[in-house]
Amino acid sequence: MRSIYESSLFKVLALTAVLVVVGALSVHAAETVPHMMGGDPKLIAQFEGQKVEVEGVIVDTHIAKSGKVRFLNFSQDWKNSFTVVIFTGDLDEFMKQVGEPTRYYLGKRVIVTGKIKVYQGRPEIIVKRPDKIKVLF
Repeated sequence: MRSIYESSLFKVLALTAVLVVVGALSVHAAETVPHMMGGDPKLIAQFEGQKVEVEGVIVDTHIAKSGKVRFLNFSQDWKNSFTVVIFTGDLDEFMKQVGEPTRYYLGKRVIVTGKIKVYQGRPEIIVKRPDKIKVLF
């Protein structure tokens, strides 16, 4: 008589369980991104092209004269700091969920998740959805 450990069904189930665990670990590892504070734009710029989390307080906001871009700045000195960029084409979802982003996020500590781009020497993340900006307080 064959033991349960020798049966084909047991082997298939055991292999399936191992694959599920390995797959879950792989997905978790893929979701891990560097987390940094927004006060050091030179450090952030070193991660250009990479997905990161940047934490800081939105201390200044601006709507471009064209009205096509919103800027959420981590410093009053926006020329030398990290900036979150929202284009008008992505604004509808923000308006539905949080209202005007330049007013909603001003003064709030946030974690922004996205790919770092360096534009005119300044690091930024272009955000397309509100769920990429987590409000801490």
